[in-house]
Amino acid sequence: MDCTQDTLADILGVTQDSISLWENDKRIPDTQYVVAMANFFDVTTDFLLGISDDCTGVKFGHEGKVHAWLTPEEDKLLTEYREAKTETRRQQLGIIVVDNND
Repeated sequence: MDCTQDTLADILGVTQDSISLWENDKRIPDTQYVVAMANFFDVTTDFLLGISDDCTGVKFGHEGKVHAWLTPEEDKLLTEYREAKTETRRQQLGIIVVDNND
């Protein structure tokens, strides 16, 4: 994937200097940025952090579901998200609202 520091900085809402510091091991990004980058590049956080050489890291639970503890509806949404193109994922992430009142 061809992505400049400026492009990634815009997507994450940080400065290009922050991206440079992360790339040069001068600073460590906050967890929220590690997760966002993993989603953007379609890799695991372990892969980004150098913990694993496996960039997919998908483990299947019972009934072939990616995460055995998800409801069928949640599993379907996650599967559709994983199969979506990068631009569609970015759009989807932009509209997700966390509601803790459910």
